[in-house]
Amino acid sequence: WPQFYWLALEEILHEAGLQTIIVGALRTKNPQRTDCFKSAMAIHSAEKPIPPETIAGILNNAACVVSSDSGLAHLAAIMGKKTVVLCGWSVGDRIYGFYPQVTCLQGCLPCNGCWSRASQGFDEDRCARGCDNLATILPKHVAEVVGKL
Repeated sequence: WPQFYWLALEEILHEAGLQTIIVGALRTKNPQRTDCFKSAMAIHSAEKPIPPETIAGILNNAACVVSSDSGLAHLAAIMGKKTVVLCGWSVGDRIYGFYPQVTCLQGCLPCNGCWSRASQGFDEDRCARGCDNLATILPKHVAEVVGKL
């Protein structure tokens, strides 16, 4: 999901009076990439690893988790947390459908689920930079779903 979408979601949730925390891994050599967020952060990096029990504690205390299709989404779901999973390259209901507390938001482009249908719109050069389908899920819609949970 584009970084500016995460920023927009953070702003919408803060305006609604919700407290947020950013959990993730820094996969860039630019640690300032996260400086634009207002939330508390638990950012894992090679230089500053975060113990797994700390991440599990953060998730355990969350009222709701918003995540792209990732290990953190699975962990939150396994822990029984209300989880909103953003899916573009994957088909969320196929992967998360057996977790009763998970809501999957799916992109709306024809390339939905390209991970299983590489011949239907997957372009390695374009898609490696970011998933256009994932970017069709708007922060306002995610916030609405979070608000209902």
